Amino acid sequence: MMSANEIAVHLLASCPSLEHFEAYMFGSAVAGVGADIDILIVGPGGSLLSQVKGELRSAGEALPLHLLCMLPSEALHTQFVSREKCVPLSQLVLSNHEQTVAKIVSVQAWGNDEDSAARRGEDAICAETPNQRVR
Repeated sequence: MMSANEIAVHLLASCPSLEHFEAYMFGSAVAGVGADIDILIVGPGGSLLSQVKGELRSAGEALPLHLLCMLPSEALHTQFVSREKCVPLSQLVLSNHEQTVAKIVSVQAWGNDEDSAARRGEDAICAETPNQRVR
């Protein structure tokens, strides 16, 4: 199963309409346990909501997504976000990015040529960014 970070990256990349909403993950998936993925969408109703639901349905075809939608006033009134410890998808993406950067920095500090990797007893790691290759 994908990690919470990977799920957030996947959903945000696959669902452009999420930019009109506040999107959160909550429940056991945030902690990396459980069999389902709970997503909260806070924002307007109407055609934008229908559009984002369709995008999420397509993006989550192979994922056990449970989708909860609320209007902003409902989310505020119920305090659902704080009560259920919802984590913004954008925060999960940043966390994933920070972990990747930390891993690259760690590899660079140790050296990442094949000799250095052999001394550490591991394979050389290669991370690629869109414009460059780090080895």
